[in-house]
Formats: sequence, structure tokens, C-alpha cells
Amino acid sequence: TVASCLDHPHHGKTQLFRRGVNLHQLEQIMVHPRTHTGIGYYSFNVDTVTHSDTPPDELAACLQHKEMLEKKLEHCEQHIEHLLHDEERRKQEKEKERKRLEDVRRAEEARKLEEARKLEEARRAAEANQALLARLQIEQNKEIERQRNRKLNARGNNCDWSLSYSDGMPRMAD
Repeated sequence: TVASCLDHPHHGKTQLFRRGVNLHQLEQIMVHPRTHTGIGYYSFNVDTVTHSDTPPDELAACLQHKEMLEKKLEHCEQHIEHLLHDEERRKQEKEKERKRLEDVRRAEEARKLEEARKLEEARRAAEANQALLARLQIEQNKEIERQRNRKLNARGNNCDWSLSYSDGMPRMAD
């Protein structure tokens, strides 16, 4: 048995039931739900259908089908809720991971800046040490020069020479 529920342009919501449908007829019904096969019956305005309009075995089948569809709907709603919860959890995890990576990036930047600052500080200290060593070397050279000059100017270190020629001595060539 195949049931088609349609919204008819003139009659409103209708149901069309067909019994003993073969596969070929089922294919035609699936393609064109309003196809008339010459078998079955229909009822107008689904919202106002009474049980007396529908044969008892069809009513039982429809009620079972309705119950099955309601269970499937409930299952689908639970599945959707589960999927939405999982999606929200994934978004939260993704956001947490993004924040963690941002923190790692910031920490790495801070580490690099600190390293660059320390290197600049060490470079300046090395330049200052080189300048100090150069000044000390100049002072040391000046002190050595002063000491040498003091020794040379100390008493008894100066010797005045005078050379005189006598008539008896031969002259030397300059």
C-alpha cells in the first residue's frame, strides 16, 4: 500500500491510498504523486478526516507509520542536538587552540625581543669596554712616556759633550 499526502489546489490537503502496487506503478507514483492508477481511494482535507473515512487496516497502518515517523523525528532531533553540541565543542576547542597558538606566538615574540635587547646591551657593553681599554692603553703609553722623560731629565743623565780640535790632531771628515 502506498499513501500520497498532497496539497491539492482546489481540495486542500488530501491523501491518496493505493493497494497492491507493483514496482512499475510505485516508480510512476514517485515521479508523479498525483498519478491516477485506477486503484485505491482518497480522502479530502486531511485535518478533518475521521476514522470512519479510512478503512480500519489502513488506519492502523497509518497510525503505525505515524508512530514510526515520530520516533524517527525524535531520533533525528536528538542526533541534530548531539551534532550541534559536538560542533559547539569543536568550535570551543578550535578557539582554545587559536588562543594557545596566539599566546605561544606572543611569548616567542617577547623572547625574541628580550634576546635582541640583551644582544644590544652586550654589544654596547663590549663597545664601552673597547673604548675603556683604548683610553687605558693611551694613558698607559702616556705614563710610560712621562716616566722615560723623567729618567732622561733626571740629574746626571744629561751629558754635554764638547769636541775641540788641537793643532796636533788630524781632522776627521764629517
